[in-house]
Amino acid sequence: REAAVRTVALHGWTVARETARGYYVMRCECGSHQTTMHKTPRLSNHFKNKAAWMIRLCSTQRGGE
Repeated sequence: REAAVRTVALHGWTVARETARGYYVMRCECGSHQTTMHKTPRLSNHFKNKAAWMIRLCSTQRGGE
């Protein structure tokens, strides 16, 4: 999970807070998007897929969008 957080941080996403259950609430830099990152997902590729989705949704590295 920490590697996924570092990956999306390069694209403007930050950890806004951690829930009581240990999930990370992630927010994009523009402030329009928010999602949670689970601590122990069932699927092995969850973090990779979640990071890719977050980057597609909102990334500071995509110029002009």
